[in-house]
Amino acid sequence: MTSVQRVPRRAKKYRPNLWFERFMALIAVINLVIVAFDLSYIPLRDFYLSGQVTVGEINTAYLQYAGIELDLLSDSASEFITQYDVVKGILPNRDTEEYLTKVAQLEQELSVNGVDSPNANALFGDIRRRSIEIIQTDAFSEANKTGSLERIKNKMRSHLANQDNSAKTSFWRFWTPAHFQDKVADELTFFNTEIKPLFETNYYRTVGENGGYVDYFGLIDFPFGVLFALEFLGRSWFISRQRVGVSWLDAMLWRWYDIFFLLPIWRWLRIIPVTIRLSQAQIIDLSAIQRQVSQGLVAGIAEDVTEVVIIRLIDQIQTSVRNGDVSRLLSQQTA
Repeated sequence: MTSVQRVPRRAKKYRPNLWFERFMALIAVINLVIVAFDLSYIPLRDFYLSGQVTVGEINTAYLQYAGIELDLLSDSASEFITQYDVVKGILPNRDTEEYLTKVAQLEQELSVNGVDSPNANALFGDIRRRSIEIIQTDAFSEANKTGSLERIKNKMRSHLANQDNSAKTSFWRFWTPAHFQDKVADELTFFNTEIKPLFETNYYRTVGENGGYVDYFGLIDFPFGVLFALEFLGRSWFISRQRVGVSWLDAMLWRWYDIFFLLPIWRWLRIIPVTIRLSQAQIIDLSAIQRQVSQGLVAGIAEDVTEVVIIRLIDQIQTSVRNGDVSRLLSQQTA
């Protein structure tokens, strides 16, 4: 009776499910968008707050042009987006907030009792004093908004045609009953449209016990990190089980780019695994780029190999000349 020899079953080739790849690629894209928004929030907070972009503004000693203001976000959208201040630990700056409160009180007083009321005079004096304090202490420096304060000072100088004098003098002259006499509406409109939006950009950022700014983005990013960590461990384990001779560590190294999803720093590097995942999910095609990279790599290697061969050949020829091998060879051929 002949024995039947059992043929060992070959390991199946690892073939990830396309729909699963696309689902995880979508999650990766969402995470990258959230990371990009978080990284851009502080630099672009002025835009998120006002919803406006000024194009073509020129402000030099020889030419001044206000530019064109484009409204890209509605007030409701700006209000919704700037709720992200809570995540970044941003609070209204106390000095500028109280300043705007005093101006609002003055506006109410002027609309009811006029410029010459005793309460209006007291508010004018208080606002003048606060204006000087804000300039002297640079209340915008803590939020790295000194440029906004300079714009406020330049606008006030230009409004009072006081280019040669200090900004303190301009603010002092602006907040006087005599200056507001018979033009209350015009001056308040100037302040509310040109100066107040710049004051509103100032803020105070909470400092934590570690000496750094308070930032709760880690709480938002944590669920994504858990998801990608579980997927990384499960996928690498599955690859090691499906491929012969591939250990779990080898499979992890195979998926090296997924490590960027697990790092709490340099989050912008997640664009690398996101791009690779989109290619693997057949959402974008990187084959042309891969060919160019491969051709460039092969060409570089071939060039290096050619240089090594030529250098070694020259060295061999020089060694042969020094040893007299060439002269002996020539003498043998002539003999």
